[in-house]
Amino acid sequence: MKVEKKNFFELFNLPISVDINVESLELNYKKLQKSFHPDNFINSTIVEQTSALRLSSQINDGYNTLKNIVTRIEYILTINGFIVDDSKTFRDKEFLIKQIEINDFIESISSNNNQSNVDIFIKNIGQSMHDTIIEIKKS
Repeated sequence: MKVEKKNFFELFNLPISVDINVESLELNYKKLQKSFHPDNFINSTIVEQTSALRLSSQINDGYNTLKNIVTRIEYILTINGFIVDDSKTFRDKEFLIKQIEINDFIESISSNNNQSNVDIFIKNIGQSMHDTIIEIKKS
């Protein structure tokens, strides 16, 4: 298997998708680590040990990227040629206003520990994330 030439989805035998089968990711991760873990190459040549270390690192990076939905989406964008330039100013006024509202709420709960407001806030953020993921899937 030419592991080093594959993107993370190919590496773990998963379709490129926002939704992945996390159980398959876990299973394939364990299989790959069992095969390529550097400890398995302790009596091998330096070149083979270095290669195993590099592959194991790639497997770990891929696993950590795909297990988290945010980093998974960023990775999908990256492998499809979308580059995020963090040095550019964000110009979405609606998004910026929402961030100000969130910051204001966070500041207010530090002085007023109303658990029901916090629960509602968390529920709303969860719903916003869900709606955003659905929008991304439609694109």
